Amino acid sequence: MLQPIHPLATDRVSALCNRSENFKAWTDIGKRISVFKKLLKIVDSPAILKIWVRLEPARMIAEDKLAELAFMFFVEKVDNLLKEKKAVGLLIGDAENDKVSNATAQTLSNYREGGTPYEFGRDIEHLIDTVHFTHSHLSRMLQLADAYAWATQLLSAATPDTDSLRAEVARFIKEETKLTWPSRYKTWPTEDSRIQVSGT
Repeated sequence: MLQPIHPLATDRVSALCNRSENFKAWTDIGKRISVFKKLLKIVDSPAILKIWVRLEPARMIAEDKLAELAFMFFVEKVDNLLKEKKAVGLLIGDAENDKVSNATAQTLSNYREGGTPYEFGRDIEHLIDTVHFTHSHLSRMLQLADAYAWATQLLSAATPDTDSLRAEVARFIKEETKLTWPSRYKTWPTEDSRIQVSGT
């Protein structure tokens, strides 16, 4: 089963790692590290496929609409993977902001109707017509997405000076998991990119 990761859903795992909200009483850092590792081991399972998109604003003529561009590339990668698996998929997002949720759902609906909007745009045929939003505390898959998103952000920021939780989790990810090897990824633009994307 494909479970696309929502890149912005990080608040619950952040609370675990920062000992806030429901985890204020968790003074034992070893316990928090252990729980986080268990979550990441689940995400690391071969049954859960990971897709990420990385934009390089320094190589772009215009840096606006980055979120929309990242979402477009993400949808294409998910749809391609679903096609290979001969499957139909559903995007589920964290319902945190009605304006963003509505715009994202409408965007996917537009892609389903007319393809993605650039010179080599693609038909989107294997994703259900819209993004469905729910609160992350109601979805175990969104909670795992929280863990993956938080972990990838941690890796990019981790230094020898960070606290022991972040340093230990970063070590664990690099040495004991394959979380840095997504099933599909896209970095854009590359030095060889010549594609003009509508609206950028």
